[in-house]
Amino acid sequence: MRALLLAALMACSGLPLAAHAEPVDPIQAMQQASLTPQTQSVRGVLSLYWQEQQLRLALNSDAASQQQLYRNMPNPQALAHTRSDMKFVDLHWRGSEAQLQHSLQAAFGDITQPFWQQRRGILNLPAQVRIQNFQLYNAECDQYYFQADLINIERDTNSPIAPIYADSCANGIQLEQYVVNAQDGYANLRAAPNTNAAVLQRLPKGSKLAALAPQGAWLQVQVIGKDRNSAMGYVHQSQVKLIEIE
Repeated sequence: MRALLLAALMACSGLPLAAHAEPVDPIQAMQQASLTPQTQSVRGVLSLYWQEQQLRLALNSDAASQQQLYRNMPNPQALAHTRSDMKFVDLHWRGSEAQLQHSLQAAFGDITQPFWQQRRGILNLPAQVRIQNFQLYNAECDQYYFQADLINIERDTNSPIAPIYADSCANGIQLEQYVVNAQDGYANLRAAPNTNAAVLQRLPKGSKLAALAPQGAWLQVQVIGKDRNSAMGYVHQSQVKLIEIE
């Protein structure tokens, strides 16, 4: 009887009989668990590349930096299963493009000049960067995508890290990739998109290339190799095959 009276009283007073919790967005919950506002110093390879004439920046960090990013999260246990994916972080530069160019030239010298002049290609620089507001910003395909604000850049000549090129789900440098499949065993990387141009390299069959721009029957490409900043040039499309991302 007492329970019935209490229920009737609550109904008359307009008070809810039971609280209904709002559904929790799992991505939003992980974003809140990962947001790290403080400034941090991270080592790795700073990658810059042009995608549809837009400049993209990313960092592939070393193992120590990944551990540091994990430990500094407000709730690291909420993202314990993502630790292996923290190595690739999209970066946002706070200043202007001119300020970024000046900072890179101050740290790395004239190696960066052709990148800005041509507005094509990939620049992979061993660096120590200062970042802020590290956070997970999306999750799809069972992969996790992180971002941060880029504040400062310094050269790090001892960094052994290599850049990451994307597959269908993994975050990375998002450029089409080709492989040399020439019948005679190699393709010529030329200085211009014609057969009279100087040959810069002979690329063995199986060499991987990042496509920068089509030029008629030719492709402007950058060699994906062990060197952080590999040669750029042109190959005829008949000598290469698009790598289908799976």
